[in-house]
Amino acid sequence: MLRFDVPLDRRQDRPPPSFDRSFYGPITKQIRDFRSFLKESGFLKTYLKRRPEGGFEELPELPPIAVDEAIVNAVAHRDYAIGDAIRCEKYTDGLVVRSPGTLLQGRWVPQRFSLDETRLEHRARNPMLMQWLRRLTDPHGNPFVLALEEGTRRMRDEMAQLGLPAPEYDVSGTSTVVTLQSDAPRREAEAQASVEAETGEFANLYPISGFGPVNGSASARRLDFLVALKERLAANGWFIDRFHHGALVAHRRGIARPAPDAVARIVRIYPAAVFQFREYFGHRYLLVDMTVSVRSVLTTASLQELVDIRELEGLTGVARWQGWERARLLSFERDRCRVFLLDYEQEEMIPTDRVIIGCLSWARPELREPRVGNRPRPPGP
Repeated sequence: MLRFDVPLDRRQDRPPPSFDRSFYGPITKQIRDFRSFLKESGFLKTYLKRRPEGGFEELPELPPIAVDEAIVNAVAHRDYAIGDAIRCEKYTDGLVVRSPGTLLQGRWVPQRFSLDETRLEHRARNPMLMQWLRRLTDPHGNPFVLALEEGTRRMRDEMAQLGLPAPEYDVSGTSTVVTLQSDAPRREAEAQASVEAETGEFANLYPISGFGPVNGSASARRLDFLVALKERLAANGWFIDRFHHGALVAHRRGIARPAPDAVARIVRIYPAAVFQFREYFGHRYLLVDMTVSVRSVLTTASLQELVDIRELEGLTGVARWQGWERARLLSFERDRCRVFLLDYEQEEMIPTDRVIIGCLSWARPELREPRVGNRPRPPGP
């Protein structure tokens, strides 16, 4: 996976990549790791666009299904006799997936074509591998691959739904290149204009309907509503940052704001929302305020080189258990952490490379200066 900060038409004179990451291991692990990376890293952008009826909708830079199909097809149909790696190159206005080996078809196809003008037939280069990947399922119970014809049709249709060109193919005797154009400059300008467009009266209070009567005090009604909202948000791809004092803070996964690599290795910055329950004159309202969530991405294993890990005990973050769960660090024991899973109300022992303390109090004097062991690191750049 490579990222180049230039458009597609400058591929021939591009600068060195601004991001470089490789995926190793068994084929299914490569696919799982790649999918997790795209979901959690914010590598692809998300645009906010105002709906005509009010509110905003989120539009991906590229359809996740199209990107996934391009990668999975490359893994399943590449020529493994050629030792080159599959290269996924991200440009400012598109994604290029380069797979070793020519495209196999039972009939002639042009060297260059798009899926809106040429239909591909299923022809497996690696039939045993294809059969195996169809039988295996991912953690969600879905097979790793479908038939090639179905996959390429889905790629074309998903791109069309976002108003983007159909995937383009460039085939040679040694490689197959698939290009997904994102039309980023136009879409970013439209999204910016949509968000900044002048509006009339606006209030961040939204009437609540469809939430049945709740017995008890006002605080009990507020808690019941926020718990229901938290569960719905989590089920729809939101990360719950905080939930206390009658306020729910959450952000959409995968929409971190762009940041220099030196910053992105330490923290991710997400547009977030603060949800609160209010009652005025016998009516219920959802109060929504915008905020920013700054989440650490340094695991406790990495933080051992910077701070005394015992100083972090009692702070909250996330731990990878069944998924990424909200957790409080209780104690540190060599290569494992004892954490309290907040949503499950139970303690677990989790490896240090699967625990991230997301709310570091850098203002505390003992955490201000990076440390080597228990000694402050000498000042420097």
